[in-house]
Amino acid sequence: MAEGVARAKNWETLWTMGMRGLGDTASPTLTAAQLQDIIQVEQALLKQGLNLTAQGLESVPQMWCIYKEVGGYYEQGLSVPDDITLLWADDNW
Repeated sequence: MAEGVARAKNWETLWTMGMRGLGDTASPTLTAAQLQDIIQVEQALLKQGLNLTAQGLESVPQMWCIYKEVGGYYEQGLSVPDDITLLWADDNW
């Protein structure tokens, strides 16, 4: 992601957050706690790569597309930062 931030930092960008498994499928080993850690790392990379202060992420558009398995983590109490817009995918689930 650090390379992606460096490559796109001068463009108007909507940053997609979170992750899924290999081939954009559900990861069989990913946990809600790991997913929260991933989001923290991604946001830290944005702050660093965009030269932002600790408060600067509110002005950075971030989106997280919630797929089936991530929705389950969210329902189990996954904490998502307020500055990330959640997109609830409708794929007949």
